This record gives sequence, structure tokens and C-alpha cells, in this order.
Amino acid sequence: MSKQIRKYIVWFIGGGLLAVLLYFMTMSKANNIHTSQEENRKIEAQIQSIYQRNLQGANAEDVDLYLSTITTKAREETGEVMAQFFTDFDVKQDLLEFEVIDIEPDTIVAKARQKAVGE
Repeated sequence: MSKQIRKYIVWFIGGGLLAVLLYFMTMSKANNIHTSQEENRKIEAQIQSIYQRNLQGANAEDVDLYLSTITTKAREETGEVMAQFFTDFDVKQDLLEFEVIDIEPDTIVAKARQKAVGE
């Protein structure tokens, strides 16, 4: 696998998770996040759902679905990069593990492990 392909895959995976978390944080009421375990479980489920939609958009090479899962601030630049990525590469991803590590009023830390296979 060439260095350029690896670079795209690393950007694709890392950028996807970061974008999903940024999207969620901009859509949530950060001051009310850290309140109860039940609310935290709901937030965890929402974050995982957004992340799974992000992977679904990537696997389907659906730029609009992919972009709907990231923060609006990054959509234009990311859309151009992802459109080119989808044209140049065929990468399928599976989410193997997802865990929200910490939820604070202005920060959410999550860990994802996924498998990406390029064809």
C-alpha cells in the first residue's frame, strides 16, 4: 500500500471520529452534559449513532451523508477532500469497538477501533 493511500486512510479514520465528536459537541448543550449516568448513556448512544452514520456514509461513498455527521465549520473543505477520496479509493470500514471514555461540560473523549480495507 502506498504512502499516499495510507495517508488518506489515516486522515479518513481520524478525521471521521474527530468530526463526529465536534458535530455532537456543537449540537449538544455542553453546560448540561455532565448530570447523570442515565443522561451520559443517552449521550454515548447518540455519539455512537452519529459515528456509525459517518461510517455508513463513507462505505456508501455518500458525501452528503458523510458530511451530515460532521460540524458545519468543516463541511466545505472536508466535502472536497472526501469527494476526491471516494473517486480515487475504495475503502470499506467496520466499527469493531466504540467507547465513550469521559463526558465533561465542554469535552467528550471517545475511543473507536475500526477495520479499514482498501480495494
